Amino acid sequence: MFNVVPVVVFLIVGVMLPAGAMANSGSERPDSEVPWFTIAHQTNPFLRDSAFVDTTLVDFQHYEFSKRESLFLATKGNVGHVTRLLEFDPLPDELFTLHPQPLYPGHNFKGEQLRFYRPKHVSTELFYVLGSEREQLFYARHSQRLRDDFVAGFKYQLISSPGYYSRMGAGNSNFNLTLDYVHPSKRYQAMGSFIINRPENEESGGLRDRQAFEQDEASDFVVLESARSRYRETAYNIHHLYQTGFYRTQMRDTIEEQRFFDLGRIHHDFSYRRKSFVFDEGAPPAGFYETPPFIEMSTYDSTQVNLLENRLSWSNFPAEGKPAELPLYFRVFLQHRMVDIRQPDYLDVLQEEGEGMGGSGLHEENFNQFEQGLELKTNPYRFLSFEGSGRMVLGGYNDEDFEIKAGMHVGGKRGMHRLSLNAFYTEREAPYFFSRFIGNYIYWDHDFDKMRIFNAGATYQNPFFSLEGNYYLLRNMVFMNAAALPEQNSSGFGVWTAGLSANLGYGILQSRHRVLYQYVETDHFERFPELVSNHSLFLDFYAFDQALYSNIGFDLYYNNPYRPMAYIPVVRQFYVQDEYTSDHTFLLDAYASAKIGRARVFVKLQNILPLFVDQPPVYQIPFYPLPENMFKFGISWMFFD
Repeated sequence: MFNVVPVVVFLIVGVMLPAGAMANSGSERPDSEVPWFTIAHQTNPFLRDSAFVDTTLVDFQHYEFSKRESLFLATKGNVGHVTRLLEFDPLPDELFTLHPQPLYPGHNFKGEQLRFYRPKHVSTELFYVLGSEREQLFYARHSQRLRDDFVAGFKYQLISSPGYYSRMGAGNSNFNLTLDYVHPSKRYQAMGSFIINRPENEESGGLRDRQAFEQDEASDFVVLESARSRYRETAYNIHHLYQTGFYRTQMRDTIEEQRFFDLGRIHHDFSYRRKSFVFDEGAPPAGFYETPPFIEMSTYDSTQVNLLENRLSWSNFPAEGKPAELPLYFRVFLQHRMVDIRQPDYLDVLQEEGEGMGGSGLHEENFNQFEQGLELKTNPYRFLSFEGSGRMVLGGYNDEDFEIKAGMHVGGKRGMHRLSLNAFYTEREAPYFFSRFIGNYIYWDHDFDKMRIFNAGATYQNPFFSLEGNYYLLRNMVFMNAAALPEQNSSGFGVWTAGLSANLGYGILQSRHRVLYQYVETDHFERFPELVSNHSLFLDFYAFDQALYSNIGFDLYYNNPYRPMAYIPVVRQFYVQDEYTSDHTFLLDAYASAKIGRARVFVKLQNILPLFVDQPPVYQIPFYPLPENMFKFGISWMFFD
């Protein structure tokens, strides 16, 4: 793990520096209203309105970092481990992907998701959670305006959780550093980030005999007794943009004035990411596949991936803070991606006739590919607006992959009512590790046909609720079958989804609801629950002459019976299983949260239904039982001066 001493020193200095030493941004907002943006917001200012640091209590009890991404996740029962998104979403933003879903959503930092804060002086948050079995989560986030035109920040995040059951420990650490510079003319802006992700998990492989465990929890014998998985990522990102144009002097009523003629924005993105995936099993390998492992005594699979990307784009999108005035906005881009992938080449090792690993012991593949694209959109704040985009890849693994999108919106982006109609079509390669994988247990090399995905959907939004419906037509979809091997379903089939989100309440009684229905027309594909929902019912009130603000309530999660996907750590994939069908799953949590000044606290008792009714263990991922009656305590403390 990297040295955290400089981080702690930076944090202490930032908090203790006097406010008078900071430059005043000139904003009239309170210090606690700290705006933030992402790289995507700067690339496309129409993406969303300004966002501010969250100081509210609603959903504060969702302390798990993964729940910041989605409430519909299947977990192993311990924070810090791989999770699976239960909401059908076959459309990753990147055409080149390694896995069908992110392995650690909400845990690993991503360059495109990093928040760049712009405090008036400083903005600091310390967050700490303590749970049963010595579970601890912590992060420290700090941003500081060093000059009028320069802001620096960092975030350090840590999970230390031995796990309630055997071989489920997690020791994850993540760090990011951000730099944000805006030239006094506001025509040039540069943003940089440095990221370190270090998840490390004990891999139990699940229960070996779940019936024995259900009779006696002391019998929690696991499939893997010494396995460990490690993910290492280091990333460097540089983004800068320049507003091109020139000034001309014009006369107006005998007064000379300078007028700027805008020629568009040039945006350049540079990214270098180095990833490594390690599966380490010191004991003799367990029998996951029918074929014996290449090396009988132990396994140390180490895969390395290097990605170097450069993207150059030009647009006439308005600059930050500039009102939208043009009837049509566009952006064109060209991106080069260089990929280098190295996997352990056990086939070559065997050819050495017992000479051990010898040489490099690596199978290497590298390629270059170019992606070009175009975006068009009208002013989204008008009553009627349109948008469309297309992109295509030439060369490399994703050669001739493409996608096209179109959308129409009725009702302005800030209006009371808005109806959106969207359509999407893509042809793309399967995620890389579906096509090519080398490990001690298994080896495959497939040449799948391109997956084809068509989507049409509609969304209605108002201040109280939103309703969304989608239809997907899929062909040549690749998934992990019941033998934990990649397989392509060459037939065509449909997927229907409908979602409802609502914020309802009266007086101090408030509620939040998210309901999702999804139907897959074939069983020869990944499995999703047809009905999944999350409901929060709570009292929202002030006390002690408004010195204390509090929420007290319950969170309920539900999904209907289905055959959940299992997880095989040796290939880092979720696969179809037909041996176990889950019952109706109800998870009920009780919580109380409070805000006093700049401090927020919560206490939470997770999964309290077994206290009242007799129910079997819950396996969101077979066969990893969710713990019962877990107590959590969390606190967040913010500083703005």
